[in-house]
Amino acid sequence: MSTSADLPATTTRTDTHPMKTKKLIHLTRETWSRSIGVHLGLRYEDNTLAIARAVTLEKHEEGSILPQEPLFSLDDTEAQNLIDELWHLGVRPTEGHGSTGQLAATEKHLDHTTALLNQTLQTVLNVANASLITQHGLKTTEA
Repeated sequence: MSTSADLPATTTRTDTHPMKTKKLIHLTRETWSRSIGVHLGLRYEDNTLAIARAVTLEKHEEGSILPQEPLFSLDDTEAQNLIDELWHLGVRPTEGHGSTGQLAATEKHLDHTTALLNQTLQTVLNVANASLITQHGLKTTEA
């Protein structure tokens, strides 16, 4: 299974002047493992595509000054798109109480169930009252 997100961004292409680009994140569920493959790229306004290849890891000694720049950055919308793509692959949070949509659906279901319970209780009470009136020969007065 694979999914991808088009993430809007502005970046600088190393071989030309700054161009408007779209960050691309393509996720794939690996066939023979439980891993998720992450593919990164940029689509430029001239429709060319740049694909990220290998990541280089640099070894640093304990206590040394570490580089301040991240591997890459995502704004809030891009991060949300990434989370959505992971969700589509079946990845769920380990903690938390679900999404706002899930909560709203649960609340609606609870309201509906409460209404049904109240209707059922009212019906039972009406039947019980009618039974008592019939058993004891009581008459009701109408207002």
